[in-house]
Amino acid sequence: MISYAPVHRIPTTKILRNNMTLHSVSTPGSGALLAFMLGVLNGYDDLNAEVVKTREATVKTLHRMIETFKFAYAQRMYFEDSATEQMKKLESDLTSDEYADKIRALIDDTKTFNNVEHYGVNVTVQEDHGTAHLSIIAPNGDAVSVTSTVNAYFGSMVLSPSTGILMNNEMDDFSSANITNSFDVPPTQANHVKPGRRPFSSMSPAIVTDSKGEVVMTVGGNGGTQITTSVAQTIIKTLWLGENIKEAIDAPRFHHQLVPNYIEHEERFPKDLLDDLEKMGHKLHLLGGGMLGIIMGVARGEDGYLYANSDYRKGGDVDGF
Repeated sequence: MISYAPVHRIPTTKILRNNMTLHSVSTPGSGALLAFMLGVLNGYDDLNAEVVKTREATVKTLHRMIETFKFAYAQRMYFEDSATEQMKKLESDLTSDEYADKIRALIDDTKTFNNVEHYGVNVTVQEDHGTAHLSIIAPNGDAVSVTSTVNAYFGSMVLSPSTGILMNNEMDDFSSANITNSFDVPPTQANHVKPGRRPFSSMSPAIVTDSKGEVVMTVGGNGGTQITTSVAQTIIKTLWLGENIKEAIDAPRFHHQLVPNYIEHEERFPKDLLDDLEKMGHKLHLLGGGMLGIIMGVARGEDGYLYANSDYRKGGDVDGF
């Protein structure tokens, strides 16, 4: 612990359409995965508010998003907190246009694949629950998108008698040989415990700027493995589908992390769209009683004003001055 110190890392960035730039965290966070998701979907010219109006176009868009998420989570399983050449190449690939084009070409608009090996994986994923997020845009244009976590609900459930601070259980985010963690997740070799290593995380706080460097939106959230897909959906709806930040965050959401190989969806999700996705081979799983990602965001409207929304799915609020 004496030799352990914070590490300052270069943020992950990705140029999107209309000269927008995504800024997010590098590993061991999931900024590169978020950049990959948006990079793949950025290449679909018909992913815009003018086209995605009909049921057919909406289902096609949902299918493309789901397939992109599946490819992303396949790569997630190989992430580690390491500066190896292999890890550098993986991050470079995930943020490159060439790799996004390659994966987009593998997406079939008519069907999905239920063998996870098709997406390039044979291991599983991890998640966390005791997480909170804060999104801020200041009057001078400065922006903050910060996520913090103690991992599980109430962390380790141990309160320090001397400080009153609740201890985290972040060690459970690591993989250990032949041990399934508290979320019933089997181990993955890339995320094994190692001196000085930080466990991989789903956290993906993000800031989007325009061609002038002005902040367009700041967004992030909590919800374990659902964080990255929830943030991606919010950005897509806000930047490309013409929704305001409240509509984008409050909309019914879905999640796919490849393993288990089904779409997890909220009860409010339109049944006709789910039926169409099922016809394409997707397996469905209704989220039972829980929350599918919790998102906090601030976005600049077309009128130049800032609008904020705190996800109704969990206690929180918006404020300003």
